[in-house]
Amino acid sequence: KWLMEQDGLGRYLDDLTDPKGRMRAYGDGQKIDRAVSAFRAGDTSLMRPLSRMINLEVWLRGLQSQAPVAGGP
Repeated sequence: KWLMEQDGLGRYLDDLTDPKGRMRAYGDGQKIDRAVSAFRAGDTSLMRPLSRMINLEVWLRGLQSQAPVAGGP
């Protein structure tokens, strides 16, 4: 249920379908889009893989925001 709520983890589903999503570098963007659409249409069997992809997406974005600047300390 928490993945279906926009105020919960579900708010990150849009990050998976964002063309700039980091997960798209590691998977087929169209398949990710279809999985998110199917989940939103009620296919709860996708809850576990989507929650894992969200965790990876957030982690990948965190890595990018913490990347050292060239020539920095």
